Amino acid sequence: MANVLIIEDKASFGDMLKSTLEDAGLTVKLVKRGREALQVFKKEKIEIALIDLRLPDMEGIDLLREFKKFDTDTKCVIMTAFGTIDKAVEAMKLGAYDFLTKPFDVEQLITFLNRITEENRRYYENILLKDEAAKIHG
Repeated sequence: MANVLIIEDKASFGDMLKSTLEDAGLTVKLVKRGREALQVFKKEKIEIALIDLRLPDMEGIDLLREFKKFDTDTKCVIMTAFGTIDKAVEAMKLGAYDFLTKPFDVEQLITFLNRITEENRRYYENILLKDEAAKIHG
């Protein structure tokens, strides 16, 4: 089960997204500001971060940059209603997993998040198998 952090300042959209993802079986935390997100990120292991590009206290790109300083494994997805190619390219260069333009289909988002979770599971399973093989043959 994925641990998802949503950083979205629009209460109605954030609440809807949180509820929908929880109904899909994901563990979700919602915050409205970048500073709140940083506090959560420092205390908890976050598998996926859905980051609004425009937040009241900082840009989503700056929050992405901060997240990547702490944990490069977290899959960060930038969400925005104000998408530009320049912002998408900048986000990807900083390590964003993807860039979504609002509005987006929530069912497609759930499928997308499940795919990320499965990729992560396989990645960590592979690491464990390599460690086991090294112990046996090593």
